[in-house]
Amino acid sequence: MPQTASTLAARVPFVATIIALLGVGLAITLLLTTRAAQDSYELSTAREHNERLSQERAALQRDVQAADSAPDLAAKARELGMIPAKDPARLVVAPDGSVVVIGKPTPASGAPAPLLNNTAQPGPVRPNPAVRPSPTNSPNATPQTTNGPQLQAQGEQLVPMTISPQPATAAPR
Repeated sequence: MPQTASTLAARVPFVATIIALLGVGLAITLLLTTRAAQDSYELSTAREHNERLSQERAALQRDVQAADSAPDLAAKARELGMIPAKDPARLVVAPDGSVVVIGKPTPASGAPAPLLNNTAQPGPVRPNPAVRPSPTNSPNATPQTTNGPQLQAQGEQLVPMTISPQPATAAPR
């Protein structure tokens, strides 16, 4: 009997070491799993932020392209009181660097140029007096008109809605 007790006592440190290693392995696995989940949440948040920035960039690029169009530039020049010159003077730079003025520089005079685009001007949409304001998600709403080329060029689609008259219901007495 004394021999079995000593062999049992000799195995206790080995078993305790194995249990401690398993505990440490479990703790490390839990830590790594938690860290991976946290990184996954941070990555999804960063992707959402990146998508929002990408959409904002695309919207800003559309705004710049719309503001760079010839009709819009002509309308802005007209608002500033600018008028087109009939025969403007030109500067010609020769290969040797000398500058020659061709024509006679004179101030422009006359009426402002007509608008290049007679369709809807960019800016706030004016309500159509024939269209009554409607509650959103109305089942009786139908599209009224199509969009002008200026709105389609900006990538927007506005659809005015008209409401069908609802039948009157009798009030309970």
